[in-house]
Amino acid sequence: MNTTGNGEPAQPKGYVTRMRLDDRPGWRPVRAYELDMPAPPDVSGSPLFCPHPLEVVGVVYREQDITVPDSERVIGYAYSHHLTTLRAARGRATGNVPLAEHLARDV
Repeated sequence: MNTTGNGEPAQPKGYVTRMRLDDRPGWRPVRAYELDMPAPPDVSGSPLFCPHPLEVVGVVYREQDITVPDSERVIGYAYSHHLTTLRAARGRATGNVPLAEHLARDV
């Protein structure tokens, strides 16, 4: 885990640069936030917060490196799942019902 000099967890700050469809080959297309910062491996799974009002709006899941045309400069952008994508996720772990429905069930 990245920490600050005083041992507190690091809280990188950045901006959503755009909403986009992450449609890489071999993966189901998903709505995603593109962030203006890289996402090293220990950042994947971290919440993406909107500061006003303070709320979770997504979860970081990958990084994409882009080479600037006519340059050797490489820029890393992080991607974050939009919460609507996560709420609709389903699979064996959720009994094949949407995650939001699975979490809202009475236990």
